[in-house]
Amino acid sequence: MQSSDKAIGQVIQTILAAQSASASRQQRLDASQLFVQIKQGDPREAASLANSLLTTGQPLEVQHFGFQLLQSVVTSHWEKFTDAEHNQLVQLAFSLFLQVGRDRDGWAVRSKAALLLVLTTKKAGPAAVQALLPQLLLAAKESATHTEMACMVLRLEAEELTQYTDDLDAEAKRELLAAMLQSVDAVLVFFRGVLEEHLKHAMAAQGDSSSKALHDGVVRAALEGLIAYVEWAPLPRVQGSGLIGACAFLLSLPEHRMAAATVLRQLSGRKQLQEELATYNAVMTETGQALLGAASQLLAAGNAAQLDFEGDADEFGQYLCETMASYGASHLHCIGSPDKKILFLQQMLAFLQHPYMLLAAKASLFWTSLLSSSERAAGRAEPLTPETTPIPLDCVAALMDLAGGHLQKGVHLVEADTELPSFFDTFEDFKEFCCEYRANLGRIVRLCACLLPEPALLSAHRRLSNALQICSSSGAAPQEQQSVLEAAVIFLDAVVTQVSAAHLQAGAAWSEGILRELEALLQEMLAAKLPDPLLAAWHCRGLEAFARCIAAFPNLMPLILQKVFDMFSYVKLESDPRGAPPAHPGSGWKDRYSARQRIGGLILAYARAAGQAVRPHLGAIAAKMEEMWSASQLSVSERNVLCDSMLAAAASGDPQLHSQVVEWVLGNVQSVWTDQQWQQHVASPAAFLQHYMPVQYSPQGSPEVGGRMPRWETFHHVHIIGRVLKRMPACSALAQADSAPGAPGWHVLNAHLPWLLQPLLQLACDLRYVWSQEGRAALQPVSAALEMNPKERALYLKHKHTGVTLTDDEGTVASATAAGLRSFLRQMREELYQILGGLASSVAGLYQATGAQPAWVAALVGDLDMLTNQQLRLAMRHIYIALVKACPPMHRKEWLLPVMAQLLPHVLARLSNNWGSFVASTGTQVAAAAANGAPTTEASAAAESEVIAERQLHELTAEHFSLLAAIQDSSSGGIGAEPIMTWLAREAPDLLLCAVVTATAALWWPDDSVGIAAKFCRGVVAMRSGSPQLKQFLGREMLRGAFAAVAGAGPNQQAELLHLARDILAMDSPFPAAPREELMKLPAVSPEVLGSFEQAFSAKRSEKDQRNLIRKLLFSSGEESLRMSLGDWRPVVAVANLTEPKQRVRHTPVDQQGVSFGLDVLS
Repeated sequence: MQSSDKAIGQVIQTILAAQSASASRQQRLDASQLFVQIKQGDPREAASLANSLLTTGQPLEVQHFGFQLLQSVVTSHWEKFTDAEHNQLVQLAFSLFLQVGRDRDGWAVRSKAALLLVLTTKKAGPAAVQALLPQLLLAAKESATHTEMACMVLRLEAEELTQYTDDLDAEAKRELLAAMLQSVDAVLVFFRGVLEEHLKHAMAAQGDSSSKALHDGVVRAALEGLIAYVEWAPLPRVQGSGLIGACAFLLSLPEHRMAAATVLRQLSGRKQLQEELATYNAVMTETGQALLGAASQLLAAGNAAQLDFEGDADEFGQYLCETMASYGASHLHCIGSPDKKILFLQQMLAFLQHPYMLLAAKASLFWTSLLSSSERAAGRAEPLTPETTPIPLDCVAALMDLAGGHLQKGVHLVEADTELPSFFDTFEDFKEFCCEYRANLGRIVRLCACLLPEPALLSAHRRLSNALQICSSSGAAPQEQQSVLEAAVIFLDAVVTQVSAAHLQAGAAWSEGILRELEALLQEMLAAKLPDPLLAAWHCRGLEAFARCIAAFPNLMPLILQKVFDMFSYVKLESDPRGAPPAHPGSGWKDRYSARQRIGGLILAYARAAGQAVRPHLGAIAAKMEEMWSASQLSVSERNVLCDSMLAAAASGDPQLHSQVVEWVLGNVQSVWTDQQWQQHVASPAAFLQHYMPVQYSPQGSPEVGGRMPRWETFHHVHIIGRVLKRMPACSALAQADSAPGAPGWHVLNAHLPWLLQPLLQLACDLRYVWSQEGRAALQPVSAALEMNPKERALYLKHKHTGVTLTDDEGTVASATAAGLRSFLRQMREELYQILGGLASSVAGLYQATGAQPAWVAALVGDLDMLTNQQLRLAMRHIYIALVKACPPMHRKEWLLPVMAQLLPHVLARLSNNWGSFVASTGTQVAAAAANGAPTTEASAAAESEVIAERQLHELTAEHFSLLAAIQDSSSGGIGAEPIMTWLAREAPDLLLCAVVTATAALWWPDDSVGIAAKFCRGVVAMRSGSPQLKQFLGREMLRGAFAAVAGAGPNQQAELLHLARDILAMDSPFPAAPREELMKLPAVSPEVLGSFEQAFSAKRSEKDQRNLIRKLLFSSGEESLRMSLGDWRPVVAVANLTEPKQRVRHTPVDQQGVSFGLDVLS
C-alpha cells in the first residue's frame, strides 16, 4: 500500500519540528510516539512510508528516521512478509545502498544504509549472503564512496554473523557462517586490492586535501573491515592474502598505523584451534616481525620525543607497546631467530626505560607476565644458568636495575597539592596510577630476584646503604630522604620476600651465600636510627620484610624486639601517650602517631609470619609493655597493637599459653570494667550520653563533643576484646561449656564472661539509644554525627571524585568534632556487633550464662525501630546470622527464639513498608522530573539521598535473605541437629509463617533477591507440613507471587520461579481450590484450558517437563508481560574461529510428545 503524499508530509513536518534546536519537549515526544505508532502498525505500510522518506534530496533528519524505521521493520516483522516481499526488501536495501553512495551523503547515512543491507541479507538467509558479495564487489568499482560503503557492509556483516546471533537458531547460524566462510578468500583479496589502490591514490593526492581525505577514508574502512575478519577467519587464508605484510607497511603511516596495529593485535590474540602448528607459528612470526619493524622505527635515535606526552606518537606508542606486550607474553618463541628475540626484549626494555610514565607502565605489564612464566618454568630446583634460563640473565639484571631506578625517580607521593605531571588531571588519578605502577615495578624486582637471588640481594644491600647514608646526611632535603628510602625499602621488600619464600627451604649449599647476605641486610637495618616519623615508618616496613625468614636467624629475634622498644623511645609523641589525642591534631602529631603504630606493628608482623620465633619472648614483651605503660610511655592504641602481637604469636600454642596471654591482654580492661564508677557510666543510656559525649561549647561559641578520653579508652578496650575473639581458637562444640583447657567446650573467654558480657550488652543498648528521639535531641548541636558524612555518601553513590575535602581529625574517635563522634559511633557499633556475633558462634560459655538472657535479648532486638536500615543490616550480618548458624539445638528456645520472635515480624513490616513506598514513589519521581526540567542543587541532593536510601534498602533485603537461607540451611546448629525451619514449624509456626510471608512478598519487589526468595519458598513447600493456613497461603499468595515475578525476572531467576510454581502445583493432585483459582485468574485460561493443563501436568513424570508445561501455559496466558519475558532467550556468543561446517538438512522441529501445549491446543 502506498502512503499518501499528505501523510508523508505530516511525518516529515513532525520529524523536522522535533529535530529543531528550538523544539519543545512535547514536539520531541510527538516524534517518539509517531515512530512507535508506525512501528506497531502495518509493517508493509511502514516499509512504504520509509521508502518514501528515503528519496534523494530529503533532509538528513528525515533520512535517519526512514532508515531507522526500515531497520525496525526488517528486524521485528520479517516473518510477516512473504518470500517475494523478502526479495523486494533485499532489493530495496541494495538500491538504497547504491543511491546513498551516489548522493555522497554523510557518514551517518552511509552507515545506516550499510547496516540495513546487512540486516536484510541476514534475515533473507545464506543464499542472499552469498548472492550479495559479487554485487557488492561490482558496486564498489563505481566510486570511492561505494568502495568505502562496501567495506563497511563487509565489516558489519562479519560482526552481525559472528557476534549478534541471538535471533538465530543453531542451524540458521551454522548455514550463514558457512556462506560467509565461503567468501573469505574473495573478501580478503578485495581488502588487499582496496588498500593498494586507494593508498596509491591518497599518496598521489598530497596537494588535494579533499581527494586525499576521501581515499584515506576508504583505506580506514578497509582496515576496519579487516579487523572484523582477522578475529575469526582461518589463519591459512589470512596468511596467504598478504595482508599482514600490508599492515606492516601501514604501521609507518601516521594516518593508518593505529588501525594496522589493531589488525596485528587481533591476530596476536588468536589461539591455535584448527590450524596446523607450523601455519599458526608462521602467522605469529610474520605478525611479530611487523611489530618489531614498527618499534624499531619508533625507537630510533632522535625519535624519543615523539613518544612523550602529546608527542606525535604519544597514543600510538602506548598502543604499540600494549600490542607488543600482549604478543610477547604468548608468542615470544615465534618471533624468529635468537637475534630477533633479543631485539624484541631490547625494545621492551627501551619502552620501560622511557621517562614517560604512561608508556613505561604499559611495558611493565609485559615484563611481569614474561617473568611470571619464567618463574614457573624455572621450577627453582637448582640455580639457573645462562643455558637454562628462559630469559637471558643479563637482560634480567638490566631489568632489575631499571625497575629500581624507576622506583626512585617517578613514583613518590607526598601530599595532594604536589605539582602533577601534565598528563594527569587530578591528584587522585595520579595517586591511583602511581600505586599500581609502583606495585608492578616491585613485582618485576621480585620476579627478577627469583632468577638472580644473590645479585638481587647485593643490589638491595647497595641501595639500602646508599639510602641510609642520605637519610643520615644533614644536607639532604627531607623529601629526597623519604624518596630514596621509600624506593630502597620497596626494592628490599620485593627481593627479601621472594628469596625467603623460594630459597630458605631448599637447604642446598648454594643458599649459604643468600643466608649471609640476608643476615647482613637485617643487621644493617637494625643498626639504623631514623627519628623522623616518616622515615621511621619506612624503616619499619623494611624490617617487616624479614619476618618470613626470621626462623633462619633465631638469635636475632631479641635484637628485633629491642629495636622496636628503642624506636618507641626516639619517635615520641608531642603529648602524654596515656592521654587522649589532641582535640584538633595537626599533621606532625598524626605522622608521629602513625609511625608509632607502625613500630608496634613490627612485632605483629613477625608474630603472624613466624609465631614460633616470637613465642619464647612473650613474657619479656608483656613485662616491657607493662613497664612502659606504667611509665606513661605507651598509648592505649599502641598497647593494643602489642597485645594483638602477643595474641597472634600465641594463637598456635597450647591452651595454657592462651590463658596466660589473655590474662596479660585483658588485665587492664578487667580492672577498668569491674570498677563500680565505670559501670555507672554505662548503666543507662542517659549516663552513657552524659559521660561519653556531652555537648560543650568552645570560647568562640561553637559546639564541641566532650568525653574524649572515655571514648578513646573504651573504644580500644572493646577493640582488644574483638582481637581476642578473632585470634583465639573457637570451641569445637557449643552445647556445653568446659572448664578443662583443650576440651571441646573450652574457650579462653569462658572464664572472663562474668565480668565481660554484661558491659558489652549494655554498651550495645547505649549505642542504639543515641539514635532515639531523646538521644537526637541531646546531640542536636552536633547532629551531623548521626548522619552519613560526605565520604560515606560518596561511597554509596560510587563517586570516584567527589570534590569534598574531609577534616584531618575525621578518623579520630577522640576528636571534639561531630566528625570524630561519628567515627566513634560507627567503629564502636561495628566492633560490638562483631564481638556479639563472635561470642554466639565461638564461645560455649555464652549459652551457660542464663542470667544474661534478658540483657542479650534487649541488646539484640530491643527498640529495633531506632536502628536505621544500614545499622539493622550490620546487625543482621554480624549477629543474627551467626546466632542462627551456631546456636545449639538445646539452647534455641532460650537464646534464639526470643530474638527471632521480635526480629522477623519487625523486618517483615519494615521491608514491606519501605518497598511499598519505593514502588509508589518511583512513578511520581519520573513524572516530577519530566515536569520540572533541569534539577536544582537541592533536588540533586534529594535525589542522592533517595539513591542512598534505595541502595541501603537493597542491602538490607539481601542480608535478610541471607538470614532466611541460614534458617533453611540444614547444617545450622551443627552436624545432626534438627533443621531450624523444622524446629520453627513445630515450636513457633507463626514465626515460620512470618518468614514465608516475607519471602513471598519479595517476589513482587524490584530486587535481585527474588531468586533467593524463590529458593526459600521452595524449601517451605518441600517440607509438606504445616498448618492449613500455611498450605492455603502457599497455593494462593505464593503461587500468585511466582507468576508475577516471572514477568520481570532474568533467565536464572525464572528457572527458580518455575521450580517454585511446579513444586506448589505438585503438592496435591488434583489441584486444590487455591491454586486452581490463581490459574483461572490468567486472562486466557478457561476451565477447559485448565482441565487440559492439569491432565497433561499429572501425566508428566519429569519435573523438567512439568516446568516446561507451566512455562508454555504462562507464555500463552494472555499476559503480555509474561509473553515477552518467557520468549525464546539465547545468549550472545562470539565466534572465535571458523572451519568449514558439514552441510545438514534442516528438519521441521516436532515436539517429542507430538503435540504443542499452547492454549489453543489445551482448549
